[in-house]
Amino acid sequence: VKLARQVYATNTPKGVDVVVLNAYPKDMEMFQIDNAFGMYRSAGEGLVKDDGVVILTSACTLGRGYHALFEPGMRLYKPPVKRKFLGNRELWVYSPNINKADFATLFWDGYTLFNRWDDVIERLEERYKKNCQMAIFPYSSLQIAEAGMKG
Repeated sequence: VKLARQVYATNTPKGVDVVVLNAYPKDMEMFQIDNAFGMYRSAGEGLVKDDGVVILTSACTLGRGYHALFEPGMRLYKPPVKRKFLGNRELWVYSPNINKADFATLFWDGYTLFNRWDDVIERLEERYKKNCQMAIFPYSSLQIAEAGMKG
């Protein structure tokens, strides 16, 4: 545990406008990309401003993926809802390999899907006029905020 904390611990800022959570290496399919939120959740409330943007990036080379119990209509499927831990923050998901129909099976309709990175940049420029503070976590599925480590 001590070694893992040394390897995966990441300093985190407070009060940024935008955070980018890259789901790599757990980014092969959409069912796995929620793992990237571990970094965000371990950082606590102060990482992103209350009206900020959380950007989740994932290759999803296998598309949505398939997990029999979690598929729509199956026993463990839950319709997508707004994620309480995000508060008032917007969630943008960038994945070049996900279509809107698949996205809608796992993500609440208030969240935005982007298939082109240029569109993400354009939307950021519209919102922040090239003046925002941003934190980027390239391996968010593996990282943990130092503030989130206990004991």
